Amino acid sequence: SCALSDGDTLYTLRYASGSHAHSQFYSTHALCMQEINGVCAVMPPRSVVVVSEPLDPSGEHWQEMPMNSFAAIRDGRVMIEPLSLRV
Repeated sequence: SCALSDGDTLYTLRYASGSHAHSQFYSTHALCMQEINGVCAVMPPRSVVVVSEPLDPSGEHWQEMPMNSFAAIRDGRVMIEPLSLRV
């Protein structure tokens, strides 16, 4: 997994050559940053959070990035495409 940004768009990659790829999740939900004690960090409008594991206690506000995928994230929108590398 990796993430790169040009200052306007965040690009993420989730890829593995074997059967196991490290996880990658994203969320646009305001409660995705909720801590176990119920305190919730404020997210600016049109924000997207990308993490390796869900941050909230239930994980219900998170979407898993598909294995072997490339995502472009800009202005609160997540565009995901399958990634196929020729080796």
